[in-house]
Amino acid sequence: MIIASEVASRTLRSFVCDGRGGGFHVPNADYGWTHRPGARVESHGCVGRRYEFSVTVETNSKGLCDKEYAYQPAPGAARVVVLGDSVVEAAQVRRDQAFAKILEQRWSAAPVPVEVINMGVAGFSTDNQLLMYGSESRKYSPDLVVSEFNLENDVGELSPAIHRRECTGPQALPTADVTLDENGEVRIDTAEFRVFAAEGARRQASTDYLDFWLSRNLYLYRRISGVFADQREAAGPGRAASEPFFPGLGMYLEPAPPEWEDAWKLTAATYRRFAREVAADGARLVVAILPSKEVVAEERWRWLLQWVVGAPPPGRKWDREAPRRRIVAILSELGIPFVDVTDAMRDAFAKSGNTGFFDFDPHPTADGHRVIADALAPYLSEQLEVARSRR
Repeated sequence: MIIASEVASRTLRSFVCDGRGGGFHVPNADYGWTHRPGARVESHGCVGRRYEFSVTVETNSKGLCDKEYAYQPAPGAARVVVLGDSVVEAAQVRRDQAFAKILEQRWSAAPVPVEVINMGVAGFSTDNQLLMYGSESRKYSPDLVVSEFNLENDVGELSPAIHRRECTGPQALPTADVTLDENGEVRIDTAEFRVFAAEGARRQASTDYLDFWLSRNLYLYRRISGVFADQREAAGPGRAASEPFFPGLGMYLEPAPPEWEDAWKLTAATYRRFAREVAADGARLVVAILPSKEVVAEERWRWLLQWVVGAPPPGRKWDREAPRRRIVAILSELGIPFVDVTDAMRDAFAKSGNTGFFDFDPHPTADGHRVIADALAPYLSEQLEVARSRR
């Protein structure tokens, strides 16, 4: 019976889109959540009965969506770690199609070999990146630390007030309490992460090995468990799983509402601390600014205004350039090197008619990842030389 079900399930995939896989994110007490080490899951995007994408995602022994890397780099090798959210994680494309791995492949012919480690985790904001760097990423002794800043959601996700109000559905994740002290320095309280991790550990203790074996070997089990795991693992303690999820769009309002002004202040303070910690390790922080589909394609922006957000509040206007201007101003004032991919993606769209994103899913396609890599490579090459010259 099990064998027959397995054959039927695998055959069914050829004809009907059976929903998106899941179940490979697990709680982490230090930075919120991460991937299950040694996992293999099916990642699908469905539009009706059609697969928009369908890939198998595998993690290494440390839970990264990448091949194995020792903490200590090979003698003479340069090393880059890339931190970010689901765009960096790239669970919608093959591993070799993710922009981090495209960069590594392009640098493979360089006089000095360059290792590029993908440390992206879906749902991460700048605070998660900073915490992951402090407890895990720095162990890899990187020369260059690339922090992705997603124009679509990173500023809102950094604010506890905005995040808790707008991310209350099945996909809600635990929130660090990010505040500023009397000197304007950022403080990050991870108590909610620790509770989340403790609950996850208790839940998995009795079934972990069986679940691991079945998920590695049976597609049917991965599909069934994925449906439930998306609910169990994503829902943080004390959150309702019945409310819809709507991403905040206040970052597009000008002038910014007070809570969004506070979120930008938290962003500036977090990056200031991030740069200090990276520099203290002898490495160099570079921020990669990545746009959303609406920022790239004007018609998508008009659709968003017409069908999703409607008229702005009195005294304010919608401005799709607002988040981009704000993060550029912050990084410039802090003296943190950055590269903005927006114009490169807009140019590629104007020439090809291809936005570089899936039609329904908000993530970049393989073509989009190539455009991102093309835009990042020259600047990151320069910054890597600067970083290594200061070692």
